[in-house]
Amino acid sequence: MSLAEVNHVQVAMPWQQVQWEGLLARLQEGRMPHALMLRGEEGTGKNQFALALAQLLLCNRPVANTACGKCKGCQLNLAGSHPDLAILEPEEAGKAIKVDQVRAVVDFVGKKAQLDGFRVVLVSPTEAMNVNSSNALLKSLEEPGEKTVLILVSHQITGVLPTIRSRCQVMDFPIPNRQQALSWLNTLVGDAAKSEKLLNVAGGAPVRALALNESE
Repeated sequence: MSLAEVNHVQVAMPWQQVQWEGLLARLQEGRMPHALMLRGEEGTGKNQFALALAQLLLCNRPVANTACGKCKGCQLNLAGSHPDLAILEPEEAGKAIKVDQVRAVVDFVGKKAQLDGFRVVLVSPTEAMNVNSSNALLKSLEEPGEKTVLILVSHQITGVLPTIRSRCQVMDFPIPNRQQALSWLNTLVGDAAKSEKLLNVAGGAPVRALALNESE
């Protein structure tokens, strides 16, 4: 599913609380990194984390450290029309992110925020950018402008150019504790034995396991 199609408030997964609380502390101290790379196995919930962070940054009045879902910023976000959010992902699943798409984001980063808050760019998956696309993004990663945060998601860090990696603060998202993953999965699947099987097939990645269940 495209990140741009998500129309509800996202929250960090139960196994992502250490990463979430670390970023909240930095946000409250005014030390939010301008470029973050979330790396780890596909299916651990990195896209959800990235969206939750973007929604929080663009929310006018967060509640319990998550986006409220009701303010003007959230309403625009959930309608897919927030002027200070840019999403960079392949136009078709499995395809490359084109250099023209990156140039549009570079143009976006060069402008001022329309709602006087943060400007956020989400890139997923980062390894879908080829050399030309990656090079087009470098200057924005180096000099993104005031209150601009670029959040890059990578499922396969070896596919990301070192020049991109070196300009980001990297956060690791390992496969979660099995019991925690099973507990989360079972609340959604409602069948403990099936949850066990799904998690096994998904290599321990709970979000991938849920996707398998939904695709049957």
